[in-house]
Amino acid sequence: MSATASVALPRFKSPDVVYQEAYEGRQFDAVYFAMLIFACLIALMGLLLNSPAVIIGAMLISPLMGPILACGLALTTAEWSLGKKAVRNLVLSVGEVVVIAVVATYLSPLREATPEILARTNPNLMDLLIAFFSGLAGTVALASRKTAFTILPGVAIATAVMPPLATVGYGLGTRQWMIARGAFMLFCTNFTAIVLSASLVFLLIGLRPQAERRGESHPVLIRWRIAIAAAVLLVISIPLMRTLIEAAQQADIRGRVQDTLKGAVQSHPNRQLDSVKVELHRGWVVVAATVETADYMDATVIEQFQSAVEKRIGMPVRLQVQQLQLARKTATTQQVIQDFLAAGLIRPAPVQKPPSPDTEIQSAQDKLETTLSMLVGAAGVTPKVSSVGKAPDGAVVVNTFANSPQLTSADMWNVAAAAMAHEMSARVRINATVAVSGAALEMLYRSNSVRPSTAESRRIREFTRKLPSDVRIAFKPSADIDPALAAKRIAQLRRLISRDAAEAELAPPAASDVISIVPMQTISAESREIGAPKGQGAEAAASR
Repeated sequence: MSATASVALPRFKSPDVVYQEAYEGRQFDAVYFAMLIFACLIALMGLLLNSPAVIIGAMLISPLMGPILACGLALTTAEWSLGKKAVRNLVLSVGEVVVIAVVATYLSPLREATPEILARTNPNLMDLLIAFFSGLAGTVALASRKTAFTILPGVAIATAVMPPLATVGYGLGTRQWMIARGAFMLFCTNFTAIVLSASLVFLLIGLRPQAERRGESHPVLIRWRIAIAAAVLLVISIPLMRTLIEAAQQADIRGRVQDTLKGAVQSHPNRQLDSVKVELHRGWVVVAATVETADYMDATVIEQFQSAVEKRIGMPVRLQVQQLQLARKTATTQQVIQDFLAAGLIRPAPVQKPPSPDTEIQSAQDKLETTLSMLVGAAGVTPKVSSVGKAPDGAVVVNTFANSPQLTSADMWNVAAAAMAHEMSARVRINATVAVSGAALEMLYRSNSVRPSTAESRRIREFTRKLPSDVRIAFKPSADIDPALAAKRIAQLRRLISRDAAEAELAPPAASDVISIVPMQTISAESREIGAPKGQGAEAAASR
């Protein structure tokens, strides 16, 4: 053996040195506290801005790997005093991060769930494996003589324990409990896998419980501690395996839907599939596709696409197709009319000279609005038809915005749909957005105050408690209120009302310094009978 080889340093530090460095990770001091705050705020801002680069920065400065590796060291050496301190510091760290994230989310003007947030709400078995191998790499880096400074940043990025905790705080701050639960499950998965993998590496480099070093007997809990930790990891992996299988099945379904639609659409030389969006529900699938076409496709062609997709995936499918017409060199008048009718906008009257599409659409809307006003006007409802179209299933879709002095019933709109179906000899679907102006609550403010008084807050809660659960709320300030002040007041009102907010063009209140709180209904009614004798369609809808 050469002299150089005889004096070569071992690749790993001595067990005592590794023990001391991992032991120091339990510390919880002012520097640790400050770094935790900075990492949490940076991670939350990266999540809200949907910025992976900012999130990676938070991972690099997060000090959470210290107490996690200290937990792995305590598990290896069976030092319960060290374990208690490490777990205590970790619990305090988790609590601190979640509280800071909740407060920061509450104060942030950006509160929408971004893809980076949603990516941390549904962990699967792959996340557990990533955390396990990252724990192995991090512990080896800690014990290595040369590579710790180059490997540890990569380990911090891979395990990513800070962003899931920031996501937990976001979910609690926005009352999205499913997001908070999924993100906390991801953190628990990472923590358990890192602790177990770190313990295995500590065992391999020679660390043992003190009782074993002295040859003394020790309790069964100490003897089987690694097996118990592995059993906990196995239990966690069961739901993660189920999630991974579901994700793989969903990816397979999405791929088959896209391939089937692409083949069916592009079989025609003048058509091209632009985009496909697939939403999976229990037992059925919703597909929204955008098709570029030179000639509009009618409902029969779309039904053929839907049947092909259903046959391919073996599940019921609801296909929605948006058609984008491509430019053509020449087109006859008859072709233009056929395209217009295939788009499902109107059933034309038999006239000698076909009117223009714009004129036909406006005429249809005016006619339907007059008919609808006659049907619902007796209840004081004033409808305004915003658009008319035709669904892929052949039903005429009437979208309307209405003002009402009181909450309306679905039966009234069902009767209206049945009567309109009789007039048009086609199924009619009414999508009504109703502003219940007669039941609005007006909030009077003093000077430049943002928060309503205690009495007014009590009125708001009592007002919303009496509304049905599916009714949303819209806000409209009087014209004399400064827009910035109105926005602050409306934001405060939204915090008081645990109800979805709605957007609507409403008339401002007549009184000054007032914000009107208007209940908003969303009702969908549809006729079932086509071409029934006069009166039967309405009676059938009313009976339902």
